Amino acid sequence: MRSLVRRSFLVALVAVSAGAGLLACLEDFKVLAPAADSGTPGVDSSLPVTEAGPGIDSATPDASVDADAGPPQTHCDSVVAPAGSADFFCADFDSVLLAKGWDSVGRTDGGTADKTNVVAVSPPFSFLSNAQGFGAQATLNWAKTGAKAFSEATANFHINPSQLGGVAPASPGTVELVQITTNNALVSFGFSRGSSMIDGNPYYGYYIANAAFGGAAALVNYKITAVQLVVDVWTEVRLSWLANGHFDVSYNGINVLSQSGFGSNATKVSFRVGAYASGDAQVIPPARLDDVELSIRR
Repeated sequence: MRSLVRRSFLVALVAVSAGAGLLACLEDFKVLAPAADSGTPGVDSSLPVTEAGPGIDSATPDASVDADAGPPQTHCDSVVAPAGSADFFCADFDSVLLAKGWDSVGRTDGGTADKTNVVAVSPPFSFLSNAQGFGAQATLNWAKTGAKAFSEATANFHINPSQLGGVAPASPGTVELVQITTNNALVSFGFSRGSSMIDGNPYYGYYIANAAFGGAAALVNYKITAVQLVVDVWTEVRLSWLANGHFDVSYNGINVLSQSGFGSNATKVSFRVGAYASGDAQVIPPARLDDVELSIRR
């Protein structure tokens, strides 16, 4: 019996080592193909992983995992969908592929995306995203269509602001980091580094953009000034948008913005996570995001 157990263990160990070696040789960033009706500009279904540098891991699995232990548990393995939600998605960026579970990846020139192990809410990795220049993006996209119109869409995520070294001029444009959108309205959480796009005056900080389109288009920006996010510190952000147009933003469970704006009665709701340049975004620090949870009530 001991001989049989020993042989079984050796076979399993060889299989795990061989599998780890194969995954370590992956050179391409493989993602799911975008949905046919996504209509997302700049979607690239073969986004390459940026060359790994200090603190960056291009998703090589750990071959030292106990063969009998099974895959390591991650944050999303223990997360339960919020009560009453019709659709739910969780991403902790700790899988081999950065875009695991997402519908598509959006990437254009000036957009970079990778995993980093420098900081993470749930180790070992978080999502590092940056966009520089007109129309640049490095985003992950997820959408769901239901039989009924949505009543509430929520993006819950953690963000760790980074900073630039030295002195740099203000950026003319901004970056949107998390967006919830339908076919006729949207709400997004973004960052401005001295841009005048928010209200005509230079603004440094985070903001909410709320827009309606499909007919007469309108856009309103709201500064988040009650609390400022701290550089190199993780903050849990919750952006909730009701179909009637009301939205709330909270930092670590404390409401920092509540506003009535543009709503929607759509059955399809789309989420976009990652840096997306609005205008000429220049010299914007990368966004570090982790433990993203997206939910839709109907």
